[in-house]
Amino acid sequence: MLHKRRVLTTLYYRLRREVRVLLHIKPRVRPPPVLSQPLESVVERHGWIARSLLEHMPKGYDFTGKDICEIGSGDCLAAAALFLGKGVRHVDMIEVEPPYINEKQRQVLQELSKQGLPVDLSIINGQEPLALDKTRVAYHRCYMESFNSNHAHDFLFSFSVVEHVEDLPAFYASCRKTLKPGGWMLHIIDLGGHHLFEDPMPPLDFQTHPDWLFSMMYAPYGRATRRPLAEHVQSAKAAGFTVEPVQIRREVDSQYLEKIWPQLRAGMRHHPKNEAAVIEFALLARKTD
Repeated sequence: MLHKRRVLTTLYYRLRREVRVLLHIKPRVRPPPVLSQPLESVVERHGWIARSLLEHMPKGYDFTGKDICEIGSGDCLAAAALFLGKGVRHVDMIEVEPPYINEKQRQVLQELSKQGLPVDLSIINGQEPLALDKTRVAYHRCYMESFNSNHAHDFLFSFSVVEHVEDLPAFYASCRKTLKPGGWMLHIIDLGGHHLFEDPMPPLDFQTHPDWLFSMMYAPYGRATRRPLAEHVQSAKAAGFTVEPVQIRREVDSQYLEKIWPQLRAGMRHHPKNEAAVIEFALLARKTD
C-alpha cells in the first residue's frame, strides 16, 4: 500500500469526525481555507481562478444583462465580481459554507483590478457591516442538487467543485433545470488527490487505494470521488447537455503513468490510459432543448 502513514492519519481524522457527530459535538470554527492566507497568496489563487474561467468561456460569449449561477464559491468573490464587471445582471452563489465578507476580500478585489481583471468592486457594499450587494447577488447555503431557483439562468459555472459531487446524475440534472434553453455551463474539474494527497504528492497515488478503504478514509462530500473524465462527460450528456470537446488543463507524464498503472484500482484500469492520465480539465456544455 502506498503512503501508509497518510492513510492511517486520514482514517484517524475520519474516526474523530464520526465520534464528534455521534456525540453531537459541534466542529471547531475554522478559518477560511484560502482567505486566511497572506494577501499575496489569496490574490494569486483568486486571480488564477478568474483567469482560468475566462480562458474556457464559450467563444465570443456576451455576459451583458445575463443571469448566472456560481456553484461552490468557497471563500472566493473574484469570479462573481469578474462577471458582474463584464455586465452580468444577477449572480446566484451556491455554497454550503457561510459567506466571508471582510476588508481583506475588498483588498483582494482591488489588487485583481490593478492587475487588469475587470472585477466589479461594488459586489461588496461600501457601508458597515460589509455585505454582498443584495440587489445583484443572492447567496444560497445548499448543495446544487437541492437548489431551486426562482428564475432560469443563462450561464452557470464551478471551479474545483464537481470532483466532490457524490451524485453526478442529480447534479447535472439540477444544472439543466436551472438553465434557460441554450444556456451554457462550465466546470473546471480537478481529478488529482486532495487533503493529504494533494500536490506535491504524485496525482494518481490516491487512485491506488481500493474503494472499500477509500470509503473508510473520507466521508461523502468531504472527498474527491475519484471519477475519471469519461464519467463526467457521460453524466452531462445523459442529463441533456451537448458537450463541447473537452479541454485538458493538466495530465500526468507517460513515464509515471506506466509505473503506477499496475497499482491503480480496477475502476481506473477499465478506462483508456490517455483518459486516466487527465488530472484537470474544463467541461463546457450547452443545454439542448
